[in-house]
Amino acid sequence: MCHDLGEAGFVEVLGPIDLGQALLAWALHEWNGRLRVHLPAEAASLSPEAAGLNAVGALLHVRRNVIAGIVAAGVAYCVRVQVTARDIPSIRVMGADSVTNFSKNKLAERDTDGSADYVRRLAASSTPVGPPILSVARSTTGPITIFDGMHRMAAWVAHVSAGREYPLEINLVLTERPSLVFELPDRT
Repeated sequence: MCHDLGEAGFVEVLGPIDLGQALLAWALHEWNGRLRVHLPAEAASLSPEAAGLNAVGALLHVRRNVIAGIVAAGVAYCVRVQVTARDIPSIRVMGADSVTNFSKNKLAERDTDGSADYVRRLAASSTPVGPPILSVARSTTGPITIFDGMHRMAAWVAHVSAGREYPLEINLVLTERPSLVFELPDRT
């Protein structure tokens, strides 16, 4: 399968990244955030290499189905890309929902797990949303599906909608075929 990586692509390609780097960035983000509540006290004193190893191990434990979905889709190549406001119509979240719809619904949601409050805090903040964000697609012409960073993407869309446009860096895994379950519409 040929993957469009040229100038005419959907997004600006910043350069190659290997799958290991993309997964490590995701793991360290989770390790320093959501997974922090599950860490032993001595985790704060680990060397960067030990923290990376432990972070990847924790990610494999809690996100193994998502990682398996990416690998089963046939990883062909990985790139770091930059998206801008013009790219929003071609960005999806898991379940094939548009990122715009996901953002609107998440911002309006009354939740019990704190995720909507988290998105509202990020959206209200003057701090730009940052990487790492992990996505999957067949080519840079899209559509791309966000696999990790859906809540941060929702806040970024809110920033753009409020007139605070800025580019966002994303790790993009190009696969041979869609990841079953994760890139298809939610049928529940």
